[in-house]
Amino acid sequence: MSPAPAEVAGLPKPIGPDAASRRDFILANTEILSPPHVPELRLHLASEAFGLWRRTEEELQQIGLPPPYWAFAWAGGQALARYLLDNQDIARGRTVIDIGTGCGIAAIAAGNAVVIKPDSQTVLTALIGARLLEEAGFPKDLWQTVAGAGSKIGPEMISRADYICFTGSTATGKIIAKGCADRLIGCSLELGGKNPILILRDADINRAVEGAVRATFSNAGQLCVSTERMYVADAIYDRFKEKFVAAVKAMTLRPGLDWGNDMGTLTGPSQLEAVTKHVEDAKAKGATVLAGGRARPDLGPYFYEPTILEGVNPEMKCFGEETFGPVISLYRFTDEADAIARANQGEYGLNGSIYSRDTKRARAMAKRIKCGTVNVNEAFAATFASIDAPMGGMRESGQGRRQGAEGLLRYTETQAVAVQRLLRFGPSFGLNDKKFAGVMTANLKLLKKIGRP
Repeated sequence: MSPAPAEVAGLPKPIGPDAASRRDFILANTEILSPPHVPELRLHLASEAFGLWRRTEEELQQIGLPPPYWAFAWAGGQALARYLLDNQDIARGRTVIDIGTGCGIAAIAAGNAVVIKPDSQTVLTALIGARLLEEAGFPKDLWQTVAGAGSKIGPEMISRADYICFTGSTATGKIIAKGCADRLIGCSLELGGKNPILILRDADINRAVEGAVRATFSNAGQLCVSTERMYVADAIYDRFKEKFVAAVKAMTLRPGLDWGNDMGTLTGPSQLEAVTKHVEDAKAKGATVLAGGRARPDLGPYFYEPTILEGVNPEMKCFGEETFGPVISLYRFTDEADAIARANQGEYGLNGSIYSRDTKRARAMAKRIKCGTVNVNEAFAATFASIDAPMGGMRESGQGRRQGAEGLLRYTETQAVAVQRLLRFGPSFGLNDKKFAGVMTANLKLLKKIGRP
């Protein structure tokens, strides 16, 4: 891993690491980020941009991060946050900046240089992030962006890097893990998911409907934390389904970046094909389409309607395979233990959520769900926006965590350095082995008696 630079000069003055200065800056600059009816989005975007680099110097010292890199982290954080605040279109599509640049800045703060390889469909956004970091004062070669096919560039990066951070499919993640294992280097992998949401009998139905719509159809279902399986308590199933279907049918679907649009397009032809295959397979095998269920070429080449399926069974592709699109399957349950068992079916374990008025009971249930993050009365933002909370998957949804202390320390190597003082670990003062052992044993007993380690 790269050594820290000898000095840092010419960087813009960082926002103060104290909570008051961070809060004042955010409140003073977030008004332009989004319209008044979503103030929580303004604060979420701004606070997310600061998250990994809002620690005080004392906190950074405690986890052993090199001081010269703190200035880079703070300056980079300011540059990205200001850009999100000043550019609404990028802010609304911030996932690339968050995953790529956010994880990379954590590596910088931990004392490394970074090479980032974005998805081939998001290279321009990654280049914007790189330009902002250079404007913030980063040395030119400290952060580099490469573009191209992952099958060609990936192996070359693995053969040269000290650590690999990857977000993508489980299949690709396994290939990366094998390559890292061959070199005995570390890696963190945030992979696929078939994320469940549980709506308990005492849930606030209106709140759960709003959360379920957002959980499923944000970014057209193309978020790693998007929900694809919903388990609803029998006591409220019919009422919930009626309101959920109505809410989904009322969604606006159109191209463009105007505020007020509920859902946009899929990323490309391969994703449209995958979504279409899953829905058509389910329909052919007996599933019922409650809403959506068709492509919308009249709106754009890759549009697909927000879709709700009922009666999905294990014979259907969408039962266990990740769709990564605007499709969710509804299931009824009567026993909560059974709902937890069904939520844990399959090999994935990235994100889950529970809706209940009894948060104590919901938290207890969350501990039994095999997901790296579980949200109560929220779809995904409660954990995702809690910057000190580690984020990552269990089982085939990955390994390692981003955010929190672990998100920084994964980019470091632990080293122990000790200096022996006074006594040597061997006979001294003219003592033979036997007498030396007796003296040392007596000393250890004395230390134990007086309570010293």
